[in-house]
Amino acid sequence: MAQSWEKVYRRVQTIKPVLKILFKERCIEKGSVILIPDGPLDIEISTKDVRFYLHGELAGILDEKGLMIIIDEAKTEIENWCIALSSPGFKRYSIKKQKTSDR
Repeated sequence: MAQSWEKVYRRVQTIKPVLKILFKERCIEKGSVILIPDGPLDIEISTKDVRFYLHGELAGILDEKGLMIIIDEAKTEIENWCIALSSPGFKRYSIKKQKTSDR
C-alpha cells in the first residue's frame, strides 16, 4: 500500500502533544523536540521534521515534502515508525512493549 508521507507527517505534527503523553516513559524532551530512543534507531520529532538516526547517523527524514531514506537498511523500520507515530493506538509500539514485558 502506497503511503502519502506528506499526510503522515502532517498527522504526526498534529498529534505531537499526544505523543509526549503516550511516550512519557520513553521520550526525552529538549525544548520543542521529542527524542524517542528505540536502539539502534532514535527518533527526533521537531516542529519542522521527524529525523531517524541509526547508530547516531542520520538514516531518514520525514517532512512536508515526504519521506527521504538515507540509509537503506533502516527503511522498513523507519516506515513502520512513521505509520506508528501517525496512527491511533500506536500498534507497532504496543506490540514491541508487549514483547519486552514478556521477558
